[in-house]
Amino acid sequence: KKFIITNKDTVDFVNADLVIDNYFKMKNINLQMGETYTIFQAEFVHHNGMHYPSKKKPSQFSIWCELYDGKNGFYSQKIR
Repeated sequence: KKFIITNKDTVDFVNADLVIDNYFKMKNINLQMGETYTIFQAEFVHHNGMHYPSKKKPSQFSIWCELYDGKNGFYSQKIR
């Protein structure tokens, strides 16, 4: 299971935290504008060190990031 993520914005997302189901994260990812990334579900880790269960289906995906102008960015999407 994997996510295909494309930054369709006009700015880079810096030090982004990618989050599924509010608790499983990948931290400090840089998503450059116009670029597409493939990220596997198993790469997301809970703060206790557990990887996202392979048989579980995620229901929410979020991105928290810094923008070059010093502001913060946020994106969230329910997964069907």
